Amino acid sequence: MQRSGDDAQALGRRQLLALLLLLYEPLTSLFAYLPPLLGFGAWRMLMTHSWIERGAWAAYFYLYEADHALAPLSLLFTLGIYLLFMRRLRGYIACRVCLYVGGVVLFYAIWVGVHLFYTHILGIESLIHFQELLFGLITDLVLVYAV
Repeated sequence: MQRSGDDAQALGRRQLLALLLLLYEPLTSLFAYLPPLLGFGAWRMLMTHSWIERGAWAAYFYLYEADHALAPLSLLFTLGIYLLFMRRLRGYIACRVCLYVGGVVLFYAIWVGVHLFYTHILGIESLIHFQELLFGLITDLVLVYAV
């Protein structure tokens, strides 16, 4: 079976996205005002069917977590809970904008809860700055609504 040019272009775009995500993540620790894109990444993992894009976002979450000294695997655990919950909830909500916005807010709420629980259990200090979290949430809401 021969591939069409559209498939090759889509594969190239997804590989470019994976490369750009892996280059963008270290910039978030160098420049404090770059948004982390966590809610946008969770939303893209929910909406896409491409394993390359899902793998790129999972690698981005893992690198973000390691680079910013968050509780071990708290983002990936949050992502798993979010994806399980939202896949079931997606069939019951007809309003797409409400689903997107509510999904991003839900992701951040689950992440804060899991992170605070992990830090309590592991006995480490919480490194979440809520001003940065709010900035990231607003940025992700704008991105999800625009895309």
